[in-house]
Amino acid sequence: MIKQLFVIFFISISNFYAVETAHTLYLKAYELFSQHEFKKAEATLLKSIKKDGDFSEPYFLLSKVYFKLNSHNQAINYFKKGQKIKRKIKEHLEFTKSSSLDEVKSGIDSVAFLSIRKIKEAKKAYFEGKLARKKGKWYLAIEQFEKAVDLDSANLNYLNALGDAFLDVNSHYAAEEVFRASLDKDIFQREIFQKLIQINESLSKPERAMHWVLTGKKAFPSDQWFKDRELYYDYRVRLKLKNEQKK
Repeated sequence: MIKQLFVIFFISISNFYAVETAHTLYLKAYELFSQHEFKKAEATLLKSIKKDGDFSEPYFLLSKVYFKLNSHNQAINYFKKGQKIKRKIKEHLEFTKSSSLDEVKSGIDSVAFLSIRKIKEAKKAYFEGKLARKKGKWYLAIEQFEKAVDLDSANLNYLNALGDAFLDVNSHYAAEEVFRASLDKDIFQREIFQKLIQINESLSKPERAMHWVLTGKKAFPSDQWFKDRELYYDYRVRLKLKNEQKK
């Protein structure tokens, strides 16, 4: 009788661990990622996300998988989704733990109150991001800078800090997207043009670098630096086209 109960218990335990959950699928995908089985890891992570869309870790790992597969746009998208879920959960916990919920104001006062609070929270997130970056905690820095941008999108320091943080993890496409958004807000940022040109130089995309050189030259028409780069990238683009024609 005892032996039969033991067998039933063992089977029950085995069946329990055999059930696929978002967490077990994530662990399986992590193992596949470690073995460089990126396509299998991708399929497993997508299953994990389907099981639980509010579990942020599969999004971050899937972002790394897509970078390994050279699918940069998908990598950026899943990284941002993971950050959004993680931030949403964190903010919900902070809100429910708040002891000052009864102090929430209404009408015009509430708008001013929330606006000031957002600016303060954005500033705090920005400095926490700078501290994390200084300590080499790149992804934490990205998370904090993204939070600062979400809270106060008008502040270019926050946006440019986010772009620099993406460069820290060699996420060139994400950095370019952020710096482009920064120039949309203020085109007279010489250093941002230089960074965009350097990004495309690193990616061996002289035609894209040339685009930013010409755009920068329009903003700074008397700047010799842009004139020199125009000559250089004109040569690089011509050389690339010539080599492609030979193939």
